[in-house]
Amino acid sequence: MDKPAPKNHVGAVDRPPEDEYVVVVNAKLPEAAPRVVAEEKKKKKVDDEDAITESFHVLAWILAGIAVATAVVMVVLVARATHDLAKFSWQSCIFVIAGGAFGSAIAALFSSLDRLAHGWELASGEKKPVDEDNKSKDMAVERMVPLFAVRPLLGAMVAWMTYAGIHAGALPGSADTAEKLVFISLLSGFFAKTVLEVLKGVAKGLVGRS
Repeated sequence: MDKPAPKNHVGAVDRPPEDEYVVVVNAKLPEAAPRVVAEEKKKKKVDDEDAITESFHVLAWILAGIAVATAVVMVVLVARATHDLAKFSWQSCIFVIAGGAFGSAIAALFSSLDRLAHGWELASGEKKPVDEDNKSKDMAVERMVPLFAVRPLLGAMVAWMTYAGIHAGALPGSADTAEKLVFISLLSGFFAKTVLEVLKGVAKGLVGRS
């Protein structure tokens, strides 16, 4: 004999079968999930942009500090050791190194801020903002920060090699006055990558001759 269905107690609320809850919940998920994912992606992009901007701001202050410090060294040496700068000496070498670091720090500072002014390149490769003018321009990307940070070291080394090469006769020109030394050190630092290519050619010539 079939048992009669249990009667609801007074005040009890009729509830739908449990399967209906599952259907209702699952029916809402496809609508909400894409929106949540889109919001999370948008927030991550904003966070990435803020991180890149902050990294480049810190880099700018570091490069500006290097530029100021090396400029002070150059001014002090010019004021106190003008005659020693006209010959190959430790004062002239320090001056050239400082000048190269100064020139390269200014170049890196300008280049990094120029990138930041054009927008951001995220870790995924996406560029923001996207427009026709920015397609061919370099943008701020976080992986470039270490490269910009070491540019003053490259400038210092290139300027020193250029100065030594001129005195050794491996490079044309002369550095027998303080004015020429200023020009050589700043030029070598500011255009460190270009001058480095010239020095590579000189190095190949020396190796070929030996």
